Amino acid sequence: MRSRRRRLASGMDMVERRLSRASAIHRRWPLLLLAFSAFAALGVLVLLIGPVARWLTPLTGVFGKDIPASLNATRQMLLVAVAGIVATAGLAFTARTFFLTRRGQWADRYGKAVTQLGSAEPMERVGGIYALERLMAESPHDHWTVVEVLATFVRRHAARLEGESADSGSPTPPAVDVQSALTVLCRRPRRPETHTLDLSGSDLRGAAMSGGHLPRTRFDNSCLKRADLSGADLRGASFLTADLTEALLVNSNLEDAFLTAADLSWAALAGARLDRASLVAARLEGTILEDARLHGALLTPPDVDGLTAAQLTTALLDDATELPSHLATPSGPDRAARA
Repeated sequence: MRSRRRRLASGMDMVERRLSRASAIHRRWPLLLLAFSAFAALGVLVLLIGPVARWLTPLTGVFGKDIPASLNATRQMLLVAVAGIVATAGLAFTARTFFLTRRGQWADRYGKAVTQLGSAEPMERVGGIYALERLMAESPHDHWTVVEVLATFVRRHAARLEGESADSGSPTPPAVDVQSALTVLCRRPRRPETHTLDLSGSDLRGAAMSGGHLPRTRFDNSCLKRADLSGADLRGASFLTADLTEALLVNSNLEDAFLTAADLSWAALAGARLDRASLVAARLEGTILEDARLHGALLTPPDVDGLTAAQLTTALLDDATELPSHLATPSGPDRAARA
């Protein structure tokens, strides 16, 4: 029994000695690497000022004291070149370190901002939203990441309830954090975007998005009752089955927009540009279309609901505008005069 204990103790001592030796080697490794680098640099320097300098120096026709002078000139040239290479490498290393540091700082700030979005306090969430806006402005590379996070925040915190209609109570503006996210999305930097901003299925009643930069945005099945989208860039945006009752769309750009089956009852579209927009099966009862440009717009088939000839009297149409069957020849000035 004692012999087994002695062997066990001896084995443990051996393991500890090996671990201690390995630790000592590990601690000395940086010093060994530094020493090796210094010797390597010294060797390269000796080669440069010795054989390399003699090989590069043209000594044909050079005699006497001119030989050392020529060699020294070559050595100086080589040393200057080496110094330049070292300086360039140092700058590259510094730039890389700076970039990695900035990325680390960005990741840290991004993590804190996203954590704020999950806070139970509304103002804490608002702070996180504006922190993300600053990050988006500073980092074009992460532009779409921030856009996606904010769009997801809006869809989650302002989701339209299943089966909710326009008559479900009086419209109330979005919560302060949702409105803040919408504001940031509306004024985001104008950069090329290969994806589509998705705000579909959201309850955005009374939202303030005037002048917003929202091209190709998806508002499908969203409630935008009494929302302010005046002057907004909504080119190619999709409003399939969306509720835009009493929405303010004055002077907005809705070229190539999809408003199929959307409810635009009593919405203000005065001065809006609806060129090539699809209004198939849309509801236009009481919609204000004064000076709205409908060049090439599609309003049939099937016919839109609630549209009257009186509404088209001051609208701007052209020969490519496809009107409902009962309004194919609207009263008032002809199309050419109003185009």
